Amino acid sequence: MLSMMDIQKRAETGPVMKSKDFDLAFARKIRELIPKYNIKYDAEQLIVDDATADEIFQAGIELLAGVGLYNTDTQRVIQFSIEELQQVAATARTGPDIVMFGRGKDEVCYQHRTGKDKSSPVLAAGAHGGGTVPIRQEWFSQFVQSFVQEESNKALAITGGVPSVDGIPIKVGTPSEVYCALWENKAMLEVLRRVGRPGMHLGLHSSVTSIGGFLALVHEGFRGRHNIQLSAHVMPELKVDWSRLTLALIVKEWDFVPWVSGMSVEGALCRGPEETAVGMIASMLGQLAYSNAIPVQIWNNTVRGEWSRSQTLWANGAATRAAERNVRLPIGGMVTAEEQFRGTEASLYWEAAASVLYTACGFAYCWSTGWTGLEARFVGEILSATAGMDEQEANKLAKAIYARWVVEKEHATAPKDFPELYDLETVKPTQDWLSTYNRVKDELARMGVPYK
Repeated sequence: MLSMMDIQKRAETGPVMKSKDFDLAFARKIRELIPKYNIKYDAEQLIVDDATADEIFQAGIELLAGVGLYNTDTQRVIQFSIEELQQVAATARTGPDIVMFGRGKDEVCYQHRTGKDKSSPVLAAGAHGGGTVPIRQEWFSQFVQSFVQEESNKALAITGGVPSVDGIPIKVGTPSEVYCALWENKAMLEVLRRVGRPGMHLGLHSSVTSIGGFLALVHEGFRGRHNIQLSAHVMPELKVDWSRLTLALIVKEWDFVPWVSGMSVEGALCRGPEETAVGMIASMLGQLAYSNAIPVQIWNNTVRGEWSRSQTLWANGAATRAAERNVRLPIGGMVTAEEQFRGTEASLYWEAAASVLYTACGFAYCWSTGWTGLEARFVGEILSATAGMDEQEANKLAKAIYARWVVEKEHATAPKDFPELYDLETVKPTQDWLSTYNRVKDELARMGVPYK
């Protein structure tokens, strides 16, 4: 990890470049690296071997050393040498591989995990939402409670936000951002108290994105070191601004835990899954260069916002293996089905395939597991059942479940929102949703999921 003042100096003195020219440099460099390292997507082998994982990691180092991070505020490039990035990786690899969240009986440990470990990934299933998924103020608390009340769920690593509070829309950088975020967080903390899990980790910070918004949440008795992570992201592809760098320094000085996401977008500057996997590693390394991250999230989707293709599964799994082997930090991500399939039988098959695959690739924690608490239970059972499964057996099972998903999605029903899946009075799944869960679980057992 470099000092933040060194990073700032590089951001102020590095090569001047227009954003589009940086994008072109990125695209040219990553196209050179895939044939150089002989990285090839294989739909029949969703779990890459050790050699391929290591090649992806080395390509990620070379990509970041070749193009750097682009500071969108100064329009300059923050440059790194290969030796510096190798040291960043070595520091992560030989440093702490464990981080604790929560308090009391709700304390949870995220720890580095390999795909061969028989211990299952930590289920940290939060209320994923916001954006195009409607979460309404009138049932927000029940939505969150559906996850908190699941005993196997150890944390809310993400908590979806509402688009407005009392008719006031959330606008970044204005008082309404703070007003709405405070309402969301008070509601979440009240849910924890009501369910009897007051020390539970609440993860990412709902609808807040500005530094002022973050500061409004962090105070004694509200959100603190034990129950929040603050996002210090590099955005796809390899771009950062002063706000993220400033926040990274604040997080370090406060001894908080940053939310770091190795992210890339397939179908834009990264053309296919091979380039996307390398892009995710470069993104992760860029963030490790300036932040005190221990858990790292790996994720990609297409330029259309889709993530259900086998190419996406392969890229996420490949980057997870590359990161797990070479920085040895807790690596995690999400297994939630695409929004258009939420609340359907089809969604459960995709979530099952992803759960089997990513467990075998080395997920240490899983932070988004569907659109309801019942799906968190469903995913947790699969994580537990398949942990330590033989790699080829896991690959075969993941492919079989994915093939079933491909069939099911063709006649999937219309997406359903939370009030259609849970009774808002009892905060229990409807009989129809529970029957769907049981039916899919029975079919997965027949297909080879060794439920315990």
